[in-house]
Amino acid sequence: MANRTASIWINVKTPKGWRYCRPVCGKNHKIKPNWAMVNGVEEHHPDAFYYIYYQEPTGKRIWKKIGRDPQEAVRNAEFQQSYMRAVHAGVPVGSFFPASI
Repeated sequence: MANRTASIWINVKTPKGWRYCRPVCGKNHKIKPNWAMVNGVEEHHPDAFYYIYYQEPTGKRIWKKIGRDPQEAVRNAEFQQSYMRAVHAGVPVGSFFPASI
């Protein structure tokens, strides 16, 4: 089965260098801005960037830099998942990724 999911990661600067970590979610299941789980501990990182990670059908791994806004990362991840599901279902789509998303 093809991979049709996109996950959200946050790139933070740690004493060992820049690392990809999972973002922290609040009680309302939304991403807490600038908070990351680093080695199992919640840490605040105002200099962090959000990325979405997904795999193409060929197996190529893609890390797409989104920016500093967590809601923009959520929108991009949802769009990428919809795009991959449409391709898997055979819907004719072009290589279109809107700049506003």
